Amino acid sequence: MKTLPDMVRDGLDVLFVGTNPGAKSALIGHYFAGASNMFWRLMHEAGFTGERLTTETDRRMLDYGYGLTDVVKRPTRSTADLRGADGRGARKRLDAVIARHRPGTVAFVGKAGYRYYLDSWTVPLRYGAQNPILASRAYLLPSTSGASFADTKYAEKLYWYRQLRLSLRHLRSSLRGRRGTSCKAGRPSGHEARAPAGRRPSAGAGRQTSGRSVFYTLGAPHGVTTPPTPLRDIIAKDLSVLFVGTSPGSRSSSAQHYFAGSSNAFWKILFESGLTDRRLTAQQDAEMLEYKYGLTDVVKKPTVIAKIRRRDERSGSEKLDRSMVRFKPRVAAFVGKRGWQIYDKTPRKIHEYGYQRTFKSTRLYLLPSTSGQSYRDTSYDEKLYWYRALREYVRDLPSGDQNPAPKSADRR
Repeated sequence: MKTLPDMVRDGLDVLFVGTNPGAKSALIGHYFAGASNMFWRLMHEAGFTGERLTTETDRRMLDYGYGLTDVVKRPTRSTADLRGADGRGARKRLDAVIARHRPGTVAFVGKAGYRYYLDSWTVPLRYGAQNPILASRAYLLPSTSGASFADTKYAEKLYWYRQLRLSLRHLRSSLRGRRGTSCKAGRPSGHEARAPAGRRPSAGAGRQTSGRSVFYTLGAPHGVTTPPTPLRDIIAKDLSVLFVGTSPGSRSSSAQHYFAGSSNAFWKILFESGLTDRRLTAQQDAEMLEYKYGLTDVVKKPTVIAKIRRRDERSGSEKLDRSMVRFKPRVAAFVGKRGWQIYDKTPRKIHEYGYQRTFKSTRLYLLPSTSGQSYRDTSYDEKLYWYRALREYVRDLPSGDQNPAPKSADRR
């Protein structure tokens, strides 16, 4: 049975990646052709396309800046018919497609395809942003096949497709340096998950303004349970700074973005200290890599800091050591004394902010916490002072192995 050709071109906004072609899709030569497959409906209702495309009009996806391919190219009646051998070479093939065409985002449609790509059937997966693939962002979406509705309701599927759509719009606006720029693809901005007239958003909705329109990041639909899940590391080799939080808060765990608490000043302080040239948001945390910054936590399990267990402290510290050995950041900056005390195994010692010591080739640096509760101990001006000191410390690092003492930062 023949397979489906890749539907790609250079500079796509999103490359949607299915698991493998279904038998009907391979027979007629079009993507997502199953009678019960909801891909085209979800694309329209999530706001990706201004009209409801069909499998026969799949090539019009290119007009919207989207492409289509599969992880495994062998057609089957269902993904259950795939064999382990089908995944051999799948990652290499897809990486070659990504490297050649450089899509902005690679979106896997279904966990099965992503598992074939990772070549792992044991690692726990969550929907949403994943580790980048080459120079492209990666995102995991629910499957749209009819069989998948036994595990995931339509409302939950729609939620995650809208989340991807909103993140793309937010990214475009930030890259263009202004908010509310209409996108060349998808519906007009007025369709972008706007709160209905006369209704207020839920308390958990994130507000984004765009001209006269007000947009809201959708909360999880009723009946969808989202257990606390760790945040994936945003990390790469040879970073200037790896920022290390203590553990993900409940808001960050729910949003799957770092420092997402409404009272957390991390993103504001990064900008005002000069570490970034624009004020990023939690939803833009992956863009830290553009500045050669990374993000992780000492304890990966989301929890209240006061209730962190000893075994989580120990395993988290060991994992952080492995990450520093593997990725070799020049500086690991601990955001808050509690995280440093856990890592340094000195729970009662009073530490001064600034350079602490060196682990392997990485200099360890302590910064004030940016959480809302931390203002009882440290004023905003003092926090800003130490983040400016870090900026100067990194700027003045020599190419050798010596560790310069941080210069005094401008306290203005």
